[in-house]
This record gives sequence, structure tokens and C-alpha cells, in this order.
Amino acid sequence: MKAIKKASERQPMIMLVCGETGVGKTYRNKQEIKRYMMDNLIAGKKGRKVLAFDTNDDDYPNFVTVSPNHLHKLTKVSPRRIRPFNPDSSPMDNNDKKEVITKIMKSFKNGLVVLDDIDHYMSGAKGQAMIGALCTVRHKGIDILLTHQSVAKITTSEWQNCTWLRLHHQVDDVTRYRDRIPKYEMVRIAQLIVDEQYELSSSAFARGVITEQQYKVQKSFFVYVNMREQRIKGCSRSAFIRACKKFIDQEESKKIRMMLGEEDFKNNKIYKTKNEAIIKLITDKLRYHDN
Repeated sequence: MKAIKKASERQPMIMLVCGETGVGKTYRNKQEIKRYMMDNLIAGKKGRKVLAFDTNDDDYPNFVTVSPNHLHKLTKVSPRRIRPFNPDSSPMDNNDKKEVITKIMKSFKNGLVVLDDIDHYMSGAKGQAMIGALCTVRHKGIDILLTHQSVAKITTSEWQNCTWLRLHHQVDDVTRYRDRIPKYEMVRIAQLIVDEQYELSSSAFARGVITEQQYKVQKSFFVYVNMREQRIKGCSRSAFIRACKKFIDQEESKKIRMMLGEEDFKNNKIYKTKNEAIIKLITDKLRYHDN
């Protein structure tokens, strides 16, 4: 059995979570946090502490509250939160919240930092610079979970350093940000998978086929995108293939035309029909699917 790895041997992890309000982002975050704190001897993983900046003050009510001035004292593996109030009990404004992030960067180490709804208080040049600094911290053993409501809010620095993307339904069209997104094709296919499931559940609820509770569960569907290993996890093979077909129809018509013009050395068409070319492209894209 492998020994549990030391913190110095592991690579920092940055998970981006993206989805509109009401699709279960925080619920799933709590499950991720619970798993993060658990030891896994077989995988050689040691549980680590978690710090959430609970800017809504009700996302992580069961976490022990800590002061941002005492983060250097945290050693025990347990979940803790910083509440959005100053020492005089006044609500933090955006500048106060940025100051908390600065203290986290300075004093917290060897654990997971959870930052929900950062779009509300990390806007502007200073906020973007701080996000960039968070994403490039390497020497303190910090993992980061950042939550956004839209892909439009994910910065270039976040995309470049992202390990995992957990994609729920969100309203922005990924195609508008293709130049910003590394491995755009994979992220776009992931969005198509999520959108299909969301639309199916919304249609079923509107027709009275499923209950409101079933709808709440089904519309919270998400997939994981492993940005480093280029894998999409959390969907069926058939759902993945349907998303690939839609991606090809929407974005690869030029590639299809070029393939239909390809010939072998005997001047025979390699792809006799459009369908043959589409099947070849789908087969190539199946490397992204993680069962």
C-alpha cells in the first residue's frame, strides 16, 4: 500500500464551478469538501483542511467560524468559514472582502480555499489581479475552488490554471468566448451535454411528466471537465455522442466539406458521404469521454 503523500509532493488543484443560481452548485460543493477532508490510503491521499469565505453567510452555516486574522493558527483537518462581517459587526463591503482574500493568500496554507460568488466582489482590475495571484500560488500547498454564475466571468488566468471545470447549466453561450478558453472544443461539447439535460428536464416539468422535486434534481445535472487530461466525466456515451453531433453541425461544416474532398492515392474518395465524415469526427472526439 502506498504511503500517504506529503503536501510538498502534490500539485495544486484549481476547480472552477460554473452555473446559474438554483442549479445545486453549493450543495455539490459541500460534497466535494467532505470528500476533500477524507483520507484515502489506497490512492495515497491525505485529508486536508478547508476554508470557505461564506459571503452569503448562509451557504456553510455548519462550518466553524474563524477570524481572517487567525488563519495561520489553523492546523486541524476540519471545515471552517469566514463570515462577511467586520469586527464591529458591520457588513463587509467589496473592499473589505478583497482584504479578506489578501489575508487568506498571506496566511492560509496546505488546504482548500472555497470562494463562492466571487463575481460580486472581485470585479475590476484589482479583483482580476487578485484572482490571477490566487491561481498562481504554488508554494503554500493551496487548492482553490472558485464559483461563477457564468463562463463570461471566468478570467483568462483561471482558464490557464484550471485543473477541473464543473459545469452546471448557465445562460451564456460558450461560443462567444472561444478565444479565451483553452481546449474550447471540449468545453463546448460539455456545455451542449449539460444544456440538453437541462432542456429535457424543463420540458418534462412543463408537461407535468415529472414533479417539482424531480425537476430540481434533474436541472442540477453537471459534468466534470478534466482540463489537464482532456476528459469529460459524468455523462452517458450516448449523450456525449449527441453533443458531438451537434457540435459538428454547428461549428465544423467547413471541416466536413474539406473531408469530402479528400482522396486516397488512387483518387478514390475517402469519405463517400457526409455521414461517413461525421462518424469519423465523432469517433475521434470519443477520446474526450471518460466512463
